Amino acid sequence: MRLVIIGSLGSMENELTAPFPILGVAAWSGTGKTTLLEKLLPRLGEYGLKVAVIKHAHHSFDVDQPGKDSYKLRSAGAAPVLVASRQRFALMQETPARTSQI
Repeated sequence: MRLVIIGSLGSMENELTAPFPILGVAAWSGTGKTTLLEKLLPRLGEYGLKVAVIKHAHHSFDVDQPGKDSYKLRSAGAAPVLVASRQRFALMQETPARTSQI
C-alpha cells in the first residue's frame, strides 16, 4: 500500500493546518485501503478536519449501498464522497439540516 501526503513541509501539525492537504491511498484490491480509511477518518475528524473522498471504481456500481466502500467511508465521516469509473461518477453529499419548515 502506498500513502502520499501532499501539503506544506514541516511537522504533522503543519500538515493538518495546511490550506488544502491531500492524502492519497493507492494499492491493489483487497489490501485494506477502505479498512485503513475507516479507522483514519474519525481520527482526522477529531482534529476538526472535514475529509472528502474520491474513490475510483474499475466497474459499474450502485450508489452508496450498505457494505460497499463508498457507504463505509461516508459512514466513517467523509463528506463529500465521489465514486468514479469509466462509465459514470457519483458524488454523495449530505444536505444541510433545515432550520425552518416550508
